[in-house]
Amino acid sequence: MVSQHQYHSNITKICLHSFMTGLRPFLPILFVFLKGLDYTYLQIGSLFSVMATTSLIFEIPAGSFADKYGSKYCLLLSSLMLGTAFFLVGSIERYDLMVLTFALWGASKSFYSGADTTLIIESLKECGKLEKTSKYLSKKWACFYYGLACGGLLCPLFIKFDSAYAFYFSAILYYLSIPVLMTIKQPPLDKGAHAEIHHIKTVGAYLTFIKNGVNYLLRHKTVKYLLLFAVMFSTCSMIFFQYLQIMLLEAGVLKINFGFFYAGFTLTAALASQKAHTLDRILGEKRTIYLLLSLSLISLFGIKFFAFFPLALIPIMAMQLQAGTFIPIMSNYLNHHIESHHRATLNSIKSFVGGLLMAICSPIVGLISDQYDFRTALFCLGCFLVLIALGPALKISDRVSRKAA
Repeated sequence: MVSQHQYHSNITKICLHSFMTGLRPFLPILFVFLKGLDYTYLQIGSLFSVMATTSLIFEIPAGSFADKYGSKYCLLLSSLMLGTAFFLVGSIERYDLMVLTFALWGASKSFYSGADTTLIIESLKECGKLEKTSKYLSKKWACFYYGLACGGLLCPLFIKFDSAYAFYFSAILYYLSIPVLMTIKQPPLDKGAHAEIHHIKTVGAYLTFIKNGVNYLLRHKTVKYLLLFAVMFSTCSMIFFQYLQIMLLEAGVLKINFGFFYAGFTLTAALASQKAHTLDRILGEKRTIYLLLSLSLISLFGIKFFAFFPLALIPIMAMQLQAGTFIPIMSNYLNHHIESHHRATLNSIKSFVGGLLMAICSPIVGLISDQYDFRTALFCLGCFLVLIALGPALKISDRVSRKAA
């Protein structure tokens, strides 16, 4: 019989795994590395679009796999696939092969997506400490960001020799994380709570799954607004960070120093993530949503006007604060507002819509960057964020205020 202590130890192991997998010294130079292979902005944007598309395609099979075998084994498979993908990125130059590699990267993300979060929630449930979910999710994301910061500090060492070794190093870490994951105790599977995903075997069943999720969203307006809000924020954040290295180059920062700046940025995100639950408790859901929206707009609009060092750091730091705060808070909001028997369905739909939006927006932003410049492209993305996310932000705030009253 598994004790509560063993389930609680899962959280420490997941945090260690998050740190190890966040230790990616190639991230501060990924975009520049791809540009060094003579890829255009459109081609690079298309690579991330391929990643998002394959992640989208494998989202439902990954959910079904998790329901049948457990989230632990999703993480194991993801670590194996990601390690292989990173090794290949550092080894090849041909664009067609790079497309296939990014497809593998995207597929592996589907198996990772939400698996660690689910393990934490299920482990806390077995321990009778479900009320501490927000705290431990913040801790997990903080560990991931601390790993990113350490990876940034290691980046200059690889630049001095060969940038490809940064990818090999990350691949080895992913392989080494597998023994850590093997020691995790898989909580009992709740077939009833995930039945909507588990039965999907055909295209028809998949379409029915989407239809049921949409019908649920139409009946529950707060969930609909939160879902749209979350998808827009994650898409804008991911696209913004694709251009981070080009921002630093144009601001006059030497490539050899990218890692140090990246470490500082991610440390900011880690601290924001660690304190996210405290911020949410102080501000409340309404003000926190307004804060997240404001930080995003400062970033996407500010990059157009703050082009030179050190002013260029203002929009970058704003987005880091948004990214660190957004993930644990929005995960907690969605889990709080969605009934348990619909949670897996709605999280999968969130990933589906997010992947679809990312697949569409990333090459479009790349095309605008090729035709004009990346600052104009991100400014346009900011306008799109206002158009899509401002209404849901106001609706969420209105519903939260009426509920509180």
